[in-house]
Amino acid sequence: AILFYNIYNGKNYDSNFIFIKADGTIFPGTDTPAFLGTSLNGKIFGDGKGNAVYSEPGTKLVGNSFIFFPELHFYDGKSDIVVPLGQTDNFLEFIPDGKGGFIAFLEDKPSKIFAIFINSNHEVSQRIALTEIAQGTLPAFISDGRAGAIMIFWDPIKNGASLQFLRFDGTLAAPLHLSGSVVKVVANGYGGAIVLYTEKGDFKIKFISVLGEISYPKISFIRGDADNTGKLDLADALSILNNLFFAGKLTCQDSADIDDNGILN
Repeated sequence: AILFYNIYNGKNYDSNFIFIKADGTIFPGTDTPAFLGTSLNGKIFGDGKGNAVYSEPGTKLVGNSFIFFPELHFYDGKSDIVVPLGQTDNFLEFIPDGKGGFIAFLEDKPSKIFAIFINSNHEVSQRIALTEIAQGTLPAFISDGRAGAIMIFWDPIKNGASLQFLRFDGTLAAPLHLSGSVVKVVANGYGGAIVLYTEKGDFKIKFISVLGEISYPKISFIRGDADNTGKLDLADALSILNNLFFAGKLTCQDSADIDDNGILN
């Protein structure tokens, strides 16, 4: 594990790391943490290779405006690998891509968003202008678990939320519009998403496929197949008895309800 924390020094917050190894030892030590600078943004990931991954905005005052030269840092407590992301008007976010790399999102005003893919070798593999991105408020980003990202917007014209998938090859799915407010979006593990949202005061769930289309989970069972083996035999009756009299677990209550009367008996 990696512990990230800030300590106020009287003027600013000093950002520090402590690495906690699998054997319980601490590196570099509680009295000598790895000091990384002042007032980092607080987001940190592990890359699965022992590195703490964090960003620095690289803010510089040019004339009367602030310009950002953001960097991603891969730090193992001793050495620091720095990946420059180029000049931008605003550094939005970076997320793990689910395959050992990361995706950083930058904004060049007005509302021109770029995605930068950093592979597991700490190299910038592609920089893509998201010209087909849905218009609206600046998006939130989560990983789709398949080396891509899911972007969540509020669309003021349609007065609802929009989701858009950025695939690992840099292509964008068409935006999917919802008629309410998004509460939570989670990746489904197959490149799609499950969305919990509200519409007119009611909570609703949508299942989104990897193509950015509405899909529905298929739920099927064989009535009487209480042990979920795909066949009907004496073991099914034993599973039902085990549940009724010995609190045994059933994988599907419907399959054990043999006569479909809504009662397990």
